[in-house]
Amino acid sequence: MTYYKSLFTMRFFGMMLCICGLSLAAKAQKVIVGKVLAEKSKVPLSGAFVIYESDTARTDSLGGFILSTKAEAKNILVIAEHYQQAIITLREEQDLMLTIMLLPKDKYGDFVDDRKNKGMIHPDSIKNAGNDTSNFSGTISKINGKVIDADKGDIIPGVSIYMKEEEEGTATDTMGNFQLLFGGDKQSLHISALGYEEIDTVLSLSAGQLPVTIALQPLVSELNEVLVKGKRKGRYRNKNNQAVMLIKKVIDHKEDNRMQTNEDSKYISYDKMVFYVSNLPRAIKHNFLFRKFRFIFQNEDTAMLKGRKLLPMYVTENIADNYWSKKRQKTAKIMTSEKRMRFGSNLIESNNISSFLDRLYDQVDIYDNKIRVLSNFFLSPIAPAAPQFYKYYIVDTNMVGGKQVVQLEFEPRNNKDFLFIGTIFVTLDPDFAVTKIKMGIAKGINLNWTNDLKIDLDFEKQQNSGKYWQHKSSYFVNFGLFNSKRGAVGVRYTEKSDYQTNITIPDTVFKEKQKPLEYFGDTTLKKSNEFWEEERPKSLSFFEKKAYKNIDSLITLKSYKNMLEWGYVLGTGYKNLGWVELGSIYDLYSYNQLEGHKFRVGARTNIKKWQNFLLEGYAAYGLRDERFKYYIGGSYSLTKKYIYGFPMHYVKVSYQSDVRAPGQELGYATQEKISDIAKRGDGNRWIYNKLFTAQYNKELQNHMTFSLSYNLWQQEAAGNLYFTRASGTNDTIRNISTNEVSLNWRWSPREKFYQNKRYRGYISNGALAINVKATLGFNDGYGDAVIPYQRLDVNLSKTFFLAPFGEARMSLDAGYLRGNVPYPLLFIPQANQTYRFSVGAYNMMNFMEFASDQYVGLTVDYHLKGFILNRIPLVNKLKLREVFCFKALYGGIRNSNLPQFNKNLLLFPADANGRPIVNSFGNVPYIEASVGVENILQVLRIDFVKRFTYTNLPNAPTTGIRFSFGFDY
Repeated sequence: MTYYKSLFTMRFFGMMLCICGLSLAAKAQKVIVGKVLAEKSKVPLSGAFVIYESDTARTDSLGGFILSTKAEAKNILVIAEHYQQAIITLREEQDLMLTIMLLPKDKYGDFVDDRKNKGMIHPDSIKNAGNDTSNFSGTISKINGKVIDADKGDIIPGVSIYMKEEEEGTATDTMGNFQLLFGGDKQSLHISALGYEEIDTVLSLSAGQLPVTIALQPLVSELNEVLVKGKRKGRYRNKNNQAVMLIKKVIDHKEDNRMQTNEDSKYISYDKMVFYVSNLPRAIKHNFLFRKFRFIFQNEDTAMLKGRKLLPMYVTENIADNYWSKKRQKTAKIMTSEKRMRFGSNLIESNNISSFLDRLYDQVDIYDNKIRVLSNFFLSPIAPAAPQFYKYYIVDTNMVGGKQVVQLEFEPRNNKDFLFIGTIFVTLDPDFAVTKIKMGIAKGINLNWTNDLKIDLDFEKQQNSGKYWQHKSSYFVNFGLFNSKRGAVGVRYTEKSDYQTNITIPDTVFKEKQKPLEYFGDTTLKKSNEFWEEERPKSLSFFEKKAYKNIDSLITLKSYKNMLEWGYVLGTGYKNLGWVELGSIYDLYSYNQLEGHKFRVGARTNIKKWQNFLLEGYAAYGLRDERFKYYIGGSYSLTKKYIYGFPMHYVKVSYQSDVRAPGQELGYATQEKISDIAKRGDGNRWIYNKLFTAQYNKELQNHMTFSLSYNLWQQEAAGNLYFTRASGTNDTIRNISTNEVSLNWRWSPREKFYQNKRYRGYISNGALAINVKATLGFNDGYGDAVIPYQRLDVNLSKTFFLAPFGEARMSLDAGYLRGNVPYPLLFIPQANQTYRFSVGAYNMMNFMEFASDQYVGLTVDYHLKGFILNRIPLVNKLKLREVFCFKALYGGIRNSNLPQFNKNLLLFPADANGRPIVNSFGNVPYIEASVGVENILQVLRIDFVKRFTYTNLPNAPTTGIRFSFGFDY
């Protein structure tokens, strides 16, 4: 699971950077940036016109301007009121950074090169640019004005003013003033400011009364008549603490205040997610190699987050009907409208990005005891255990709507733990309901790649029930690489409306099938721009709107398509050659003791050309054993769509001839990694396999999967492994052949996953997964008669989230074999003789060290997420996290499957001294455990592993150090 999540995360962020990265050469635009100052006072001149042929820009409140043009003129004209106009001759440079000095009307203007005048303010410091006039044609109209508070008459700086017809915007300066330039004689405006009601208006030159004054109405304050109590000084205690008493009342009334209390409910949701690239380096934005993408880079939002230039790279929105039935204990979400960026590539699938972001910053329900943040779970400030981990302080009280509302601040007792810090508003008796909460993370928290996180939830009183239910939510994540300002920002905004309670919901709503991958295509839920302008409860920002248009332009560029082609090679390992793809480059080389240096080449059909059919294969050769290996397989979708799209329904036939260590699985994917070249112990026991497989797979909408398969399997001993008869003649046989028919059943009703057209990655959400496999086999490889046998394998896996104590990933396995079979067909535990730590294998066990015909095993991988190390001074600054792993395996073997009692079997293999290397379990289970530290440099895990039982067996290791790599927040 961690592998798929890491793989998808790295590919996703890699593609975002690639979009900002590669391009072919084209004719460069000339970018002129600078500022206009008064010569004597060095005061910035706002509102000055900078004219370059047909392109015009206006300086902002800091005197700054930006001109992007393809014109080839040599001169630039600057005009400002009360100052002499200046004609500046430009130098022969593509990108110019200018400081232009304007003098009174009896003098002349001049300019200096910013790069030679370190005392001047650099244009990069300009935060508030006026609306761009470089694309105006015909008559240019100008309107000056200011924005004030409707109640007090105070000026309002930083007001966002968006011109709908021009699709451009500006903001008021520090004095509340603004200036608009546009074509025609009128303009429709959308005006918004923090703490004020948004308005839409139309300004016209023919209306007169210029300059204009626009008054904004303040939002109604939720709290008046505030009584400030402040934080209590001294030692904090829960006992006799009024704040803690109030929080416990809120906890006691949690179930009463949840929407799920009602029998049947429905509401409409609007959900928007935006992903930004932060502070893209100037070397990329202005590099001549990327000049075809410059229109993408010119859409940076500098006002949203101080000190950051945010470039929106992905926007998605949807409107859905949401249902809850208490009787059925079911929820349903039926999407009615959807809009998202589409990148025109099978590598960057927009529905995959939406699914990934949806899980990355999940929907937040404050009434849940555990709240998922990125890939971790935080303890809610109103969870039953919260008073033991949080501190609470009463700050304000007030009467709101006839109810007394109390404002409390809360903070973690240990700032390193996965806990929130923030403010919560709650009502008093009889509801004790949450009306608003603002929370974030403490500085220094043990959370990777994250500089800041903010979650705001607003609740609205329902007229029919009197309950406070969530109305708006805002989720903000500031990602940063090693706490730098470069990185990314994710924003999610959700608004819920039209609540209906105690209604009748048809059964068909909950029987609605989950839509397959292809359902959310380009047209199914697509609505017009007019629809979104009317139905969207909150208007998109200027930059979000422009991002939609920029991507539509981007996907038409040939250079973008070339970039994606090579990005596909790096992301998947395959090179597209038209009808087929050659690869994977990551499997070209491997090494082991039997084959020596091994080289492999493979290919598969292009899913764009063969949508419902997949043919794949490889050929490999070992220089030491001098034998060819190969695989050929074909899959056909019975749904006439993508083979691995949900729900899967396909048939598959394959034939493979390759070598594996005993216990390793066969299949197209290689089992060997470059990091596994170094191994401990005797690793020269191998089996050459020839396996024919025919398989039928059917997946249901309830996440239940059935697989029926037939295997014809031939095994040949290799290396230091031999198949020797137990009859006493010491005769060896070349191979063992078996025929098997298997039925596999898997069910995980609550599981979540993301997938593209070729593979699926599962998301850890605590869902129980059950897997049962029944096999009927016939062994006819070495005896005079065919020997039947039956085998049953069962696996249960689940992750338990124990916030704030981390999470425990548990797996329970069991198996039973009926019949008398040679040792290669017994249960052979998967051992690991490499120095890479493996959760799914026994790290202190040798290959083929144990065999059984019945077994039960338990694996617990417990991640404390730094709960202990966070409390150790100095050590907590390293953001290390402790991890524990426990594995136990117990089995048995009947005498009829032991060669010393049944001479028709094969002898267990022995080492050079004649000691058996395959053993049966005794009266105690095999046990190994490890204690380790992960998150070293945010990617490395190191474990000390100890074996507790069967340490007296030959060549049995007792302790070891193992490592592994992983990506996690």
